Amino acid sequence: MVQAGKNVVITTSGEIIISDNHALWINPADPNQLMVGCDGGIYNTNDAGANWEFRSNLPVTQFYKVSTDNAVPFYNVFGGTQDNNSLVGPSRRISSNGITNSDWKITLEGDGFETQVDPENRILFIRRLNTVESPDTTRKW
Repeated sequence: MVQAGKNVVITTSGEIIISDNHALWINPADPNQLMVGCDGGIYNTNDAGANWEFRSNLPVTQFYKVSTDNAVPFYNVFGGTQDNNSLVGPSRRISSNGITNSDWKITLEGDGFETQVDPENRILFIRRLNTVESPDTTRKW
């Protein structure tokens, strides 16, 4: 969050909190406890904003549109996100930890918009920038 355009809020681990906030929750029983939902995920504070922590166990973002492939055993989700790249990640995992932020890979940097994948051949996908590329970066069309 930006305060009068002068300060950028930093998390306890040294990361800048993305300022494009969409949701704010204030605990009615403890106004020092806040949660902010933004393009970059969810952050919380227990000291009225003096220290913020990124909730890295919640792989959330705002997708414009998504598409899927037919990968086995679990299909992959491709999508363009609001301000946070185009991504690909698994629909689920065998691990008891579930899907994590590190499971998601960037396919295009910047404001993601749309991604469409050939469901039978994930080497071929189209992104909103009207380019067609291979994820292995050795084949481009």
